[in-house]
Amino acid sequence: MRDRLDIPDPSEVSRRIGVGVPLDGAMTVGEWLETWGASKKTKTTTTNGYRSHIRVHLKPGVGHYRLDRFNVGHVQEFFDGIDAANEVAAAENQDRREQEARAKCGKNSRPGPPSRSGWRSSGRGWPRCRRTRPSRGPRRSSGSGPRCAPR
Repeated sequence: MRDRLDIPDPSEVSRRIGVGVPLDGAMTVGEWLETWGASKKTKTTTTNGYRSHIRVHLKPGVGHYRLDRFNVGHVQEFFDGIDAANEVAAAENQDRREQEARAKCGKNSRPGPPSRSGWRSSGRGWPRCRRTRPSRGPRRSSGSGPRCAPR
């Protein structure tokens, strides 16, 4: 029968692994990220970028988990939250673009006061919205879209 060795001391295991992470289970992911960021030997701008990502994204999302209990499920939950936030932002951006397109040609799209006093007396009047024909192809009744142009 083979003789077994004693279980090594946690400080010895930590030293052998070379990570410097205490193996007592009290460290959180956020604390480990700070330790990792401090140990990186990179350019200042790269290190500042890492610190920014840790502070803004990682610590609020996964920094509260204990390091010894951190698993793939926590990471998946974190990424699902990011995905949901991105979907909300994409929907809000689409709504904003549609609103801008609707407002582009209408009573609110008139230019400011004329720069020359002869504008009004010339009979040209204010620019109005009309449909213009596409740059290529036959003329269509619907045109390429609304565009503000002088009469």
